[in-house]
Amino acid sequence: AQAVLRVAEDGKSALVVTHSFGAPLPETIRVPLSGKGWHMAECFPASAQPPKIIGDELWYQPSHEWEGCGYYLM
Repeated sequence: AQAVLRVAEDGKSALVVTHSFGAPLPETIRVPLSGKGWHMAECFPASAQPPKIIGDELWYQPSHEWEGCGYYLM
């Protein structure tokens, strides 16, 4: 599995894209965020289970193989 973080130039929003591949799946992927105070603004697909934001990390738990999701943070 993998996660990619892209923070906007102004530092006020970010996009996290996650992908899981074949088994075995990791229990949790932790994505370090730049600073605290982020919250989930959008989730794609809308049916996806949103990740948790704990402190200055985004915690993503893949639910099945070959899954891709996008998360817009503010």
